[in-house]
Amino acid sequence: MKNHIRQSLLATTLVLFLASFSGLAQAHDSDRDGDEGHHHHHHCHHHENKLGITLEQHKQFEAIREEEHAQAKPLMKSMFEKHRELREAMNSANPNEDDVLAKAHELSQIHDQLMQLHIQTRFKMRAVLTPEQQQKMSQWKAERKADFDEHSEHRHSEWREDRDRSSDSDGDASGTNIKSSD
Repeated sequence: MKNHIRQSLLATTLVLFLASFSGLAQAHDSDRDGDEGHHHHHHCHHHENKLGITLEQHKQFEAIREEEHAQAKPLMKSMFEKHRELREAMNSANPNEDDVLAKAHELSQIHDQLMQLHIQTRFKMRAVLTPEQQQKMSQWKAERKADFDEHSEHRHSEWREDRDRSSDSDGDASGTNIKSSD
């Protein structure tokens, strides 16, 4: 049972980490000064330029991002606090399973709120685009997904080849296979 809880917590942590980067990193970076913020804005402008975004649309995007950031900030603070509480409950000398599960559930609810906020933001931003821009964006995302899938499959095939080679050479350090006689 403890193993199941640990796996659930690990999965929840991973999902929260990925979700926080997917939409909130954009809003967070827009508040930064210096090179990182400049790079981020350059990156956004590059994608906006590919779509032919007008200055008015850009201003609307910034307002939507700021709104998301304002709504997400207290949720993120709460999420990190609940995550800390969960770690403390799990690492206590005698962890209470019901308490740990309750804290994991609370963390999951905050994650759900953040995910809903991110989805709502994406729809608000999409509504700012013209139908032609929406089509360009869909096409661009489909191309990126195809590239990602292709590279991902290539990485997986390399991993499988490496795994198969290492399982074929189960032997001594010289690489010769030593088979035991039964």
